[in-house]
Amino acid sequence: MESQPHELINEVHVIVVPYPIQGHINPMLQFSKQLASRGLKVTLATTLAFSSKFTHSEHSISIETISDGNNANENTNSKNIAAYTEKFDLIAPQSLAQLIETKIELGHNIKCIIYDSVLPWGLEVARKYGVYGASFITQSCIVSLIYYQVYKGILRAPIQEPWQGVFTNDTPLLIEAREMPSFVYQVGLYPSLEKFVLNQFRNYGQADWRFFNTIDHLECEIILDVKSINESNPAQPFNLPSKTPELTGLDPTIQPHAPICRIGSGLVQSALDYAWV
Repeated sequence: MESQPHELINEVHVIVVPYPIQGHINPMLQFSKQLASRGLKVTLATTLAFSSKFTHSEHSISIETISDGNNANENTNSKNIAAYTEKFDLIAPQSLAQLIETKIELGHNIKCIIYDSVLPWGLEVARKYGVYGASFITQSCIVSLIYYQVYKGILRAPIQEPWQGVFTNDTPLLIEAREMPSFVYQVGLYPSLEKFVLNQFRNYGQADWRFFNTIDHLECEIILDVKSINESNPAQPFNLPSKTPELTGLDPTIQPHAPICRIGSGLVQSALDYAWV
């Protein structure tokens, strides 16, 4: 057996696997860059349809292609998501396994698979190779908590009352029914998407880590609730060192547009601290 480069053996390598739609790839791409900026080697594994769209600005991470059974011109949308997801869940785990085996053969020190929460099979792949499995939830904590409680039958959908209590560790959080996620407020609107978002909790509590795309100061109490979900083994806390994220691609000479100014003016007049949109 050939000896492997010393730097590959000692360099911690993380593989990130987003679901191949833009709203899931973007937050996981930014998270990947944050991990890379802290000295980790990061590979983002995505489909052929998306891998060709990345530019050299992503040079801090590696982009690898995994198969979804489609060609580069095929993509997913709300109309065919059920058929696409069924095919993706069948083919992508095998393709990801092949990528991991290739990296291991080359001497890469694979330590963790960070998978999109809507791809729960990512944890099964991680367990197969004896590495950590981390679930990345692209939506806010409150939305995730609502979906989880619907999945467990704690909340009944559709919502029948004008107000609905979302159960937390302390007291129920009252939310107006029309402000609930559409899959909960009006069941059957998009049945394939309902199954898609609820299935992410199949092995949710078994992940070694869970990452949320949120702002901790806005959801501090809800974060405690989602962290406490433990179905088999505890989810370990994992905090990145405090660092202000850099905003790239912004021209500082560009003046704010009028709509932004109007939003700011509205905030001042309303005496609210922030607008969550």
